Amino acid sequence: MERILAVIEAQERRCEVLFRACLLAQRTLAKVYVLLVLPSGCSEFLEREARKMLEPLIDKQRNQGIPLEYYIVEGELEREVIRFIMEHNIDLTVWFAGDNDERFKRAVNVQRTTGCRLEFVRSRMKR
Repeated sequence: MERILAVIEAQERRCEVLFRACLLAQRTLAKVYVLLVLPSGCSEFLEREARKMLEPLIDKQRNQGIPLEYYIVEGELEREVIRFIMEHNIDLTVWFAGDNDERFKRAVNVQRTTGCRLEFVRSRMKR
C-alpha cells in the first residue's frame, strides 16, 4: 500500500493539501498521513486551534473510507518532515504551493534528502 504524507505548516488555514492527498489515496488505495508542524515552543492555544481545524476534516475523510492518521509535532519543518518520511516509509508528499519560494525550496530539499516524490497543490480560492 502506498503511503502519502500531507504536509501542513502551522500558519496554513487551507485544507487543499489534505483533500488532494485523500483524493490520491482513493485512486491508488493508499494510506494518508497528515503531519502538522508547529514551531518549537508554540503555545498550547495554537495546538488546540490546529486540532479544532483538522479533526473534523479528518473524521469526514475517515468516514468516506480513507485510511488516515495524523500527527502534530513541534520543530523545524524540513527536519520533521524528513524524519517522518524515513520513519513511516512515505512514498509521496503533498505540499501547499503558495507564493512562498522558501516553501518550495524546503520541499525540494526534503525530496533530495529522502528521494520521496513531491506533489504541489495551489489554492483555487481567490483572496
